[in-house]
Amino acid sequence: EVEPALAALASQGEVIAGAFTTPGATEWCERRVLIRLQRASLQQRRARQDPVAPRDFQRFLFRWHGLDSPPSGEASLSAALDRLAGCSAPAGTWERYLLPARVAGFTPAALDALLAQGRYVWLRLDPPAPDDEGRPRFRSGSLRQIPLALLPRAQLAHWRHLAPPSDPAQLPLSGAARSVLDLLDAQGALFFEELAMDSRLLPAHLETALAELVGWGLVTADGFAGFRRGAAGARRPGRLMGGRRDNIHSPLARAGRWSRLRPMALPD
Repeated sequence: EVEPALAALASQGEVIAGAFTTPGATEWCERRVLIRLQRASLQQRRARQDPVAPRDFQRFLFRWHGLDSPPSGEASLSAALDRLAGCSAPAGTWERYLLPARVAGFTPAALDALLAQGRYVWLRLDPPAPDDEGRPRFRSGSLRQIPLALLPRAQLAHWRHLAPPSDPAQLPLSGAARSVLDLLDAQGALFFEELAMDSRLLPAHLETALAELVGWGLVTADGFAGFRRGAAGARRPGRLMGGRRDNIHSPLARAGRWSRLRPMALPD
């Protein structure tokens, strides 16, 4: 007699059947009581997730990034880069401020080692803003001022999916930059000296072309050395060889191989 009565009440919307306290069981609850219970349960869950005060959140971030007591070693550098993945900052600030504050005894050689191993890659993740007429543009200036991200290579396809690279065909590239990009498309990764020989550009013109391509987020290099010298004005005039300045004195020649950044498909 109870079951038919409950079924009749359920058909009128007065009671609701469900497994409220015991999985797999059939339990009945008056509709308004159930609403109050659900509301109280939701308020309890929200109370456990109340936002913390800004000072507490800032304290957490300091600890999480290791700013209060920076650890040392290669593993600590990798952990710092992982936590900063997706963060874009002017190239010159990475080795001057961001990484030394998070890794005790940080050295540029340690960053170069991780990049050379292929574990991380640097690139401009966000494209330049368009001008007033809606056309893309590249703001010229110091190479050290270009905002770069340092990403784990294993995550690169996911970041490229979220921030697709610009289409070179739609960009107002200079003739020198387009020539260098065509070489990288045709031949793959190349050293600065190889780019200079095959493009027949003067080293200074090649540096400008590479800086333009970096600014558009189209190329990367094996190392970070190109953002240490030259961008700070520490360029020495090289010897003239056959009427051309020796490439060995170019800061960008110390960055290792230069390569093209391409669209990537997400892994299955």
